[in-house]
Amino acid sequence: MSTNRRTINQFLNEPVDSLWLALYRIALGLCLLWQVWKYFSADLIRNFYVEPTIHFTWLLFDFVRPWPEPWMYFHFTVLGIAASCIAVGFHYRLAAFVFWLGYSWVFLIDQCWYLNHYYLICLLSFLAIFLPANCDLSIDAWRNPRICSRTVPSWTLWLMRFQVAIPYFYGGIAKINADWFAGEPMRTWLAERTDFPVIGQYFTQEWCVMAFCWGGLLLDVFVVPLLLWKRTRVPVMLTAICFHLMNWQLFQIGVFPWMMICLTLLLFIPPSTTARLRVWHRASDGDDINAAKYRLRRPLAAFLAVYVCWQILMPLRHHLYGTHAAFTREGHQFAWRMKLNERRVDAQFSYVDRQSGDTGTLPLHEWITWHQSRKLHDADQLLQLAHHMREKLKEQHIDAEIHADVSVSLNGRDPSPYVSEELDLTTIERTLTPGDWFTTQPTQQYLTRRASHHE
Repeated sequence: MSTNRRTINQFLNEPVDSLWLALYRIALGLCLLWQVWKYFSADLIRNFYVEPTIHFTWLLFDFVRPWPEPWMYFHFTVLGIAASCIAVGFHYRLAAFVFWLGYSWVFLIDQCWYLNHYYLICLLSFLAIFLPANCDLSIDAWRNPRICSRTVPSWTLWLMRFQVAIPYFYGGIAKINADWFAGEPMRTWLAERTDFPVIGQYFTQEWCVMAFCWGGLLLDVFVVPLLLWKRTRVPVMLTAICFHLMNWQLFQIGVFPWMMICLTLLLFIPPSTTARLRVWHRASDGDDINAAKYRLRRPLAAFLAVYVCWQILMPLRHHLYGTHAAFTREGHQFAWRMKLNERRVDAQFSYVDRQSGDTGTLPLHEWITWHQSRKLHDADQLLQLAHHMREKLKEQHIDAEIHADVSVSLNGRDPSPYVSEELDLTTIERTLTPGDWFTTQPTQQYLTRRASHHE
């Protein structure tokens, strides 16, 4: 083994107190349980998975479909049980696997419900499978002393720090664009929330708008490096907590701000500091032996290296497409482009009978739910809907061309064409490659119009 490899191996396997990981497991399990409860309390199971007659699946995952109504509720009940087991550390690895598989299934059912924090939940529950998070403060450790350990290798800590750094950093990088520097869409969002306690009265003032824009960008880009530096850790941590509480109050985005607060506290407070919370002494001769089981072995190291590379490269793929990601949405998903644009889509479908030449309109409310119509964003969803319409019209013995007049308004601009009304969408097949059939690039004049207006 070379000197560099030996040094890296020693660094990643250096023992740190395991209490941080146990507290992380508890916090993660409770956040996951909260997320599952949200589906029940807001009746999202029915709205998202039972009522719709079409689900906008992900390419290569068309086989992922919702269960019949009672089994869909049972599916979420199992997720809730798995989240509880994660929190208490009962059959922890099995529970983490069940939650990851079950929640990923839900995530893949319909593109309409994509949110970055749903994606993050999939990733965190996946990584939880590999973490020895049940070695302390768990039912598993109580039942089986052979897994108990007061230390864990530092690779566990750095892996999770990396995962949390990715959304922060790429969320900040995505904000480096003309609209964000010009105050949009933050200006629009703040103007709608002037009833915010204490500071809402300033939300329409330009200095406040720009403070939010620059503050959000700088925090996202620099928060992790500053949290790792001892001199700035405490003030930056307090700033990050305030930032997430502000987001929770402004945007009502559920569990995500609280999850990020927990992750920020548990991952960036040094384990040696967290260890001071121990009010018991449970060290034993077997601790060191058990801790050795959790060292980073070569197969797991190779797998995690691939995972890390994937997380670094995936958010950059839209640069290969040659299109404007905010307008076209190509490369938008899985890239941590969070709360970045105010994008409104207007779509009107119609058909032409190939045999008789008869025409007719296809009102969206007759084909998709109101919730889906608010999330009908990108070209792949439009294609799926057009093909679905064609198949349903075939059942009425109508061989139809499906056309759509689609326009997009980005950050308050006037609508710009997105799909030509002349195009028969049923002639286009879904593909993983960038689409060349829709208006992939708005004019430069369109993109600069709103940004320059506020300069």
